[in-house]
Amino acid sequence: MEQDTEKIYFSTHYFESEPTKLTTLYKKTYGGEVNTFVALGFDAANLLLLTIQQAKGISPVDIFHSLLNIQTFNGVTGDFTYQGRKDPLKSIFILQLQRGKLSLVQKL
Repeated sequence: MEQDTEKIYFSTHYFESEPTKLTTLYKKTYGGEVNTFVALGFDAANLLLLTIQQAKGISPVDIFHSLLNIQTFNGVTGDFTYQGRKDPLKSIFILQLQRGKLSLVQKL
């Protein structure tokens, strides 16, 4: 007997309804599915690369100051906006689990 799960909602950092370049390449390379942690790691690596590209030099101080100047970053887990203390405001996804399938309710 299949359980009715239409009232289960939760938030997450990452959701995709269609395959992307990341998921296609990841599955081909590693044979698995992209999950929240893979996506967050991908965003962290790309944020670091952006920071290095925009830095005035390659010293840790140059890279640190470059990171402080990042205002926005568009990643696979959503959009990041940095204000004040540099804690990012970040998109989240509200999902619904219904009859064993996940669907996007809203991206905030």
